Amino acid sequence: MKSMTGYGYAKGDVDGLKIACEVFTLNHRFQEITLNLPGSLKNFRPRISRILKRYFSRGAITLTIELLEGSGFLFDIDIPSLLSYRDRIQSIIDKYKIGGKIGIETLLNLPEVITEKRDNKIKWDALKHIVMEAVEKADEMRKIEGENIIKDLHKKIKLMQEMLSFIKKSIGKEEKSNTEKVAKKAALFEKMGYTLSQDEIMILNGNGGIDEEIVRM
Repeated sequence: MKSMTGYGYAKGDVDGLKIACEVFTLNHRFQEITLNLPGSLKNFRPRISRILKRYFSRGAITLTIELLEGSGFLFDIDIPSLLSYRDRIQSIIDKYKIGGKIGIETLLNLPEVITEKRDNKIKWDALKHIVMEAVEKADEMRKIEGENIIKDLHKKIKLMQEMLSFIKKSIGKEEKSNTEKVAKKAALFEKMGYTLSQDEIMILNGNGGIDEEIVRM
């Protein structure tokens, strides 16, 4: 038995880049996979999805890959274009008296400021090693969680069995006592010349036993 909750993290160097992979799994009725990948790794989506489907047959699975700072990057920032955008926007702000400041986030999102390096491609075999490590860690956590859940269920079942045994013994004594009380009441009615029907005896006995509840438990 495996738990639905798992977490795995792995990082390493791939083709001069530092890459981190994180895997979360949560309870879900169906298999729902979410991949958060950098643009340069989008072509690996089918391969990563196949790995996740093989390891996790059900649940909400989220895999995220981040490019960390390293000796190389998969993108370039065009500094002249960035500065040109900044100067042009600033001139418009000054000329038309527009309030506000120019943030670096705004400049980086402008066209052709950030360009992807075409000559620095990550190889799948190198990336797969990191992905597999994170996935296997998440799967191992699910196994450990599952073992703990089983132990807890066994404890609860044992406690319920002990309670059920106690209830059965108590009910046996209670039923004997109730039978004696009902018999005395019925005898009293007979002395008065009235014979009780079976339904009336059941009424005197209350709602009866709890056999149904015991079986269900």
